[in-house]
Amino acid sequence: MIFKGMAICDLRGYNTAESAGKIKKIEGVAVVIFPKTSDEATKKAFAAIKMRGVASTVYAAADAKIKVFNGDVTLSSSNISGDNIGVVNGTACILPLPEGSHLSLIVNGTVYIDKSNKQSVELLSVNGEVKNTDLKDVIFLPNNVKVTNEMLYGDSSKKLFSVGKVIIDKVSTDAKGCVEAAGGVYAHESVRQSKIQLISNNIVYYSSDNIIFKKNMEKLYVSQAFLQAVDGVLVLKNIEKLVFEKDIEPELFKEKILEIRNIETIIAPAKIFDLVQLISKNTEKIKRKR
Repeated sequence: MIFKGMAICDLRGYNTAESAGKIKKIEGVAVVIFPKTSDEATKKAFAAIKMRGVASTVYAAADAKIKVFNGDVTLSSSNISGDNIGVVNGTACILPLPEGSHLSLIVNGTVYIDKSNKQSVELLSVNGEVKNTDLKDVIFLPNNVKVTNEMLYGDSSKKLFSVGKVIIDKVSTDAKGCVEAAGGVYAHESVRQSKIQLISNNIVYYSSDNIIFKKNMEKLYVSQAFLQAVDGVLVLKNIEKLVFEKDIEPELFKEKILEIRNIETIIAPAKIFDLVQLISKNTEKIKRKR
């Protein structure tokens, strides 16, 4: 028996010498889970398994729960208790966990961990970024929320946090506080003249009255007429194939395209090809349109 190319290889169901002895090799696995307790014969059988390309191993009780979290999630006492093995594919914020709980974590993305969780969160594998921070007095925002001027008055120590993206509207010069967003901050140009502190790996400023997001698509074709119909500016992200038509004028492209990010393949005509290369981020391929 061979286990290959898996995120999690859970061997707790093979906790006998006979069952474990049937496993010959484990290869290309992020984490292998062994039973926390085994008899001597079973331990020897597990030890005889050839392992290659295994990022980490963990020993877990039979009743430890395996949970997979995709997208933007917040983990707290409402969804974590006892002994857990978690896989995060996306962005996660881990609030203070209940006393006695334990979370072994595989990270494919970004995770914010409250400092109080030092003893209860164990990092098994990290493909991305982990931030230990103080979330005690943070005001949590819903995912993909718009922050208005009224939300940024008062106490300058106020901190707003979101695991998704945040859009900040036009604000006054005396607006203050801190806005942190794991999924990116799209801030009106007026924020530059305010007292607001922004924290994010992706901060984009805009001057239009409206932002339109086109995302999570297999294909998108963009033409001159398409851009003329846009009331505001465009953010294009998480698209497998993005095609710009030959009729697009460079000036209109610069006026309407705010950001291009996380694209597998972009096809663009010669007259905007350099502009596409300049603005694109985290793009696998950019091809000239014939």
